[in-house]
Amino acid sequence: ISLDNFFSIYPNPTNSILCISLSTKSREKSIIKISNLSGSIVYSDIAELSESICSKEINIAQFANGFYVLTVSDPGGKKVGR
Repeated sequence: ISLDNFFSIYPNPTNSILCISLSTKSREKSIIKISNLSGSIVYSDIAELSESICSKEINIAQFANGFYVLTVSDPGGKKVGR
């Protein structure tokens, strides 16, 4: 993946707005997915990331309480956070 080492999800835990901050090396279209522990995708979006630090806010208020896995992927690979 063309993401640098900086990858942050906050606040964690949350029940409203989830913020994703990451640092990229290049302009890429990235896919952001959130799945539950059963593997079902509950959120998916395509984000146009620019070089440097990028932030994305996701409203998760409608999600059921529980644990989720966030995946950010681009043509070069993927990063996973919980």
